Amino acid sequence: MTHQPTDACHDVHCYSCHVDEIGTGFIVCGECGHLYRTAGDLRRAYRRRFREVHKRWQEFDIITARLPGYRAWWRILTIRVKNIHFCQYCIHDF
Repeated sequence: MTHQPTDACHDVHCYSCHVDEIGTGFIVCGECGHLYRTAGDLRRAYRRRFREVHKRWQEFDIITARLPGYRAWWRILTIRVKNIHFCQYCIHDF
């Protein structure tokens, strides 16, 4: 359930999603507090963010917008979690 942070939940509150992320997981963002429970969650978030950004590029630049090259798509499909170095919600480095 989304809510504004309080002193009681400050340590487990994700400031991007506005939910309390209690428990252990794969990695926690030091800036916004988002908890990626598994490596797969981080990889899915990375791919989702790429699609969202690409869609925005096409909306704002209709004339010159084109699909990223083969290498960019291949990187998105084959990305390894050890090569993702930032939070997908606040873009803060891990």
